[in-house]
Amino acid sequence: MERNLTLEVLSVNLTNFSSLEELEWEDFLTNDIPIVVFLAILSVVGTVGNGHAFCVYYFCYTSSNHRTFVVALALIDFIACFIVIPFEIFDMRYKYTFTSSNTCKTFRFMNHCVVISSGLMLGVIAVERFRKACRPFLRQLSPKGAFFACLGTVLFSIIISIPVTVFYGSAEKDVGGFIGHNCQTLPSFRKNIFYKIFNGFLLLLSTSIFVICIVVYIFVGRVLYKQMKFRMEAQQTHRGAHQSMIQNDDAESESSSVVLSSKEISSHGSRKSALRTLSSVSLGALNRLSTKRKKLGVSRSRRITVMFIVATGVSYIGVFPNSLILIIKAVNYTHYKALSAKLGFFIKLLLRGYFLSNVTNPIVYSFFDDRFRRECRKLYSKLKCLKC
Repeated sequence: MERNLTLEVLSVNLTNFSSLEELEWEDFLTNDIPIVVFLAILSVVGTVGNGHAFCVYYFCYTSSNHRTFVVALALIDFIACFIVIPFEIFDMRYKYTFTSSNTCKTFRFMNHCVVISSGLMLGVIAVERFRKACRPFLRQLSPKGAFFACLGTVLFSIIISIPVTVFYGSAEKDVGGFIGHNCQTLPSFRKNIFYKIFNGFLLLLSTSIFVICIVVYIFVGRVLYKQMKFRMEAQQTHRGAHQSMIQNDDAESESSSVVLSSKEISSHGSRKSALRTLSSVSLGALNRLSTKRKKLGVSRSRRITVMFIVATGVSYIGVFPNSLILIIKAVNYTHYKALSAKLGFFIKLLLRGYFLSNVTNPIVYSFFDDRFRRECRKLYSKLKCLKC
């Protein structure tokens, strides 16, 4: 969540500008357009996707832990994409003339709240999925309990984000002879012990949640793998027993045909033909059912677990580089500066990669939850009918 606040080296001559606004605009065009386009895409995709997820799951699904968690995540991610990311773009555009400390404090506070809430929510979901998959006979979390877990997560995120309103504000910066203002950590707190403890706590919290999710989902993955393996072996055993029964019936029919009269042979032939037809139909139905199950992969409960595993993994793909860079910055600032100079534009991209976690969840739902896709199609069909 922390950003590189060192001013970029401009590729233009500072003496060519008569005002700070002109310098700011040229710096924006020179250094920030690619990252702004990236953030704008994330904002649009995330706003539309999370809006769909919230409406569909809230209005079309019955009460369940799955619904509660998805609705809470969609609401948090919607706020991040609709409010926080546009503010980040605004901050980049007015990086030298941001003079409102209250606005800075408000949006930095919201930034921390949504990022922390989203990460903690994924951790809570991981623990709930672990209990459901690995401890199925213990008392499980009810939908009401899931609601209070989400509410507690948000309240906890709000409380631990309160120091942001103290540490951040509009700070003065010397920009090529001009006095500029930027939304960043106030100079009086940059070397403050409480500010360092706060950042260390946030870094430890995000790293701990990441490790917990990895460990928990390893156990969940093992259970799912064993269940899938057992089900495949059971299907093969059932198919083998069914085939053996057909072969035994054929053998009995051939041995008894020696003593049968022509009428009996005809009658037995009809019975044998009917049995073969019935067996063929049954085997065909079994194969179709087996194919359908293979296509679905696992039951709905297990598919939801897999969906959350993938959503967590994709989310942390964006969070991990940010955490790693911040660790390098905290441990050795010289190495951080060298890395920043080497990566150039990509350092700013990686530092804002945590926004991916607010965008990718609806995309994951659309791949793993077939009902979500159906409900979206129904929604657009209704809108089309209303338009007609």
